[in-house]
Amino acid sequence: MDRFAPATEFKRNQALVVAEPCSHFVHFYENDGRLIDSLEEFILSGLVARDACIVIATEPHRIELRHRLEKAGINIAAEIFHKRFIDLDARATLDRFLVEGWPDSEAFEAVVREVITAARAGGRPVRAFGEMVALLWDEGREEAAVRLEAMWNNLIPTEDLSLFCAYPSTVQMGSSQLIQEVVAAHSSVI
Repeated sequence: MDRFAPATEFKRNQALVVAEPCSHFVHFYENDGRLIDSLEEFILSGLVARDACIVIATEPHRIELRHRLEKAGINIAAEIFHKRFIDLDARATLDRFLVEGWPDSEAFEAVVREVITAARAGGRPVRAFGEMVALLWDEGREEAAVRLEAMWNNLIPTEDLSLFCAYPSTVQMGSSQLIQEVVAAHSSVI
């Protein structure tokens, strides 16, 4: 697929998001079902378009996503073999670049670029989903989550990828200043 081809659109819960290169959007979700609905559509449309899709999520979300993709007719084993679907545990991935509870930018870039390079084989467009920021927020490390969002924003233009982040709607109980920073870090909000 030509990197300048029209962006893939997906619609869920009356929200329209365009997955185009260098986009970074966030979904504040009320329940896991709504998140998985949006994630399924984002990843499924990417796989159909022959994009490489990276999922860095919690185990329950990864399991449910795989189940839904298989039900939609996607051969997960083949997609993994061809590195068009890379599925990583959010906690294990996050732990690879945290230093004393804080995201280290050099380690982050090394970890994430390695995954993106594997996915990009053959010049494929890359789209990614991540829940690492939500894990940090949930642990009370809101400033570390905001820092990680900034690190993604530094990486997105150089890697030409579309990034979908997700936070449970309970984050709105945190610092309003930090929530505004999270929203400002994204090109679109669901």
